[in-house]
Amino acid sequence: MINVRRHNPALEKRLLLPIEAADGPALLALLAGLSNAERRTAGFLLADTLLPACPEDRFWTLFRDLVTAAPKAHLGTFLKAAVRLYRAGNLRFDHESFREYARSAAGEIDKRKILEAFLPQVTDADDAARLLQTVVPESPATVLTLLLKTGTPVAYFHLFRRLQAGDAPPVVLRQYCISLMKKGDRLSFNLASILQQYFDLKNLPGTFSLQLHPYELHRLDGTYETFRKVLLQI
Repeated sequence: MINVRRHNPALEKRLLLPIEAADGPALLALLAGLSNAERRTAGFLLADTLLPACPEDRFWTLFRDLVTAAPKAHLGTFLKAAVRLYRAGNLRFDHESFREYARSAAGEIDKRKILEAFLPQVTDADDAARLLQTVVPESPATVLTLLLKTGTPVAYFHLFRRLQAGDAPPVVLRQYCISLMKKGDRLSFNLASILQQYFDLKNLPGTFSLQLHPYELHRLDGTYETFRKVLLQI
């Protein structure tokens, strides 16, 4: 087993210089010149300490420069730090450097990894909307699959909104209901029930404890908070 050093004060000081200058090319050159062992240590330092301490502008500038240049080497490291920054309330998804990267450099696999990293963390429906507006996979079905997989109230709100707007045929809506039921948790069953009643779907393989009044179905067209209150019913 390889013994990886997570701390190296001398290396940390070297990394800090281009980070504080927001100098992506210099940071890339420094990382490229490290030994394999030093590069592994640098990954821990960047993800756990140095990048989470960055102001937002500096972080997204470095993200754009390094991940664009070498996504396989740097995307995972930057996403770990980005999640820390977001949880601390120090990161927005509509920053221009992030938008530039997502628009011109991010591949489909990278977009999926970004959404998989962030969607479970987002508890604000507007933040989720900004994320989904910035990171746009080529296939709308990819987004629906990721929202279903995430399974949070915010994710289910955006899944419901997209199914509303997509004018999907009953056979497709029915398949989403079945996929939700297979997940087996209360929120997923509740959303399946909501879809069944809202879209008047027939012959689903099961019954639901959540039964909605007409006024509750009407509430589903409102804000996230009204949707959430319906979804969280026992």
